[in-house]
Amino acid sequence: MFKKLISAAIIAPMFAGAVAFAQTSTTTPATTARPASTVRQCVVGSVQTRNAAIKSAQAAFSGARQTAVQTRNAAFKAAMEARTSAIQAATQTRTDALKTVASSTDKTARNAAIKAARTAFQGTAKNTQTAYWSARKAAQTAFNDANTAARKAFSDARTAAQTAYQSSVKACRQQTAPSNQ
Repeated sequence: MFKKLISAAIIAPMFAGAVAFAQTSTTTPATTARPASTVRQCVVGSVQTRNAAIKSAQAAFSGARQTAVQTRNAAFKAAMEARTSAIQAATQTRTDALKTVASSTDKTARNAAIKAARTAFQGTAKNTQTAYWSARKAAQTAFNDANTAARKAFSDARTAAQTAYQSSVKACRQQTAPSNQ
């Protein structure tokens, strides 16, 4: 839908300009003006050149965005795997500590060991979770930066193509103006 709106916004002024040009070109003397078909060919060539440049910029934008998404998702996956393995290791350590303490007959020592195992696990889990969210945030920030750069490059290329198109159309129309000799 967005492409259709952009296309309509780009094409509508061309047709309006072509209609206005066609009306003004019939009032100029045929001996000093370029034939209308030649002007149309010039304008059509300008449109095709602009559209090709915009299409090329869109392809580059799409490729850059796909790369940014893949990079971000790979970083998310790596962060998730690191978090999972760290939690599994902490769980195993806690389980081993609780197994060792289970056979203790000293209630005070057993409770102190259980508390120490729980505290160690909670600290590890908290640090792991913090590292996970930091990695996700860094990956998302990198994605946002890459996406912004790709959008700016696309916008600049589109603007350059439109400027070149306008200059080309102006040159085509100036060639049809009658000479004052």
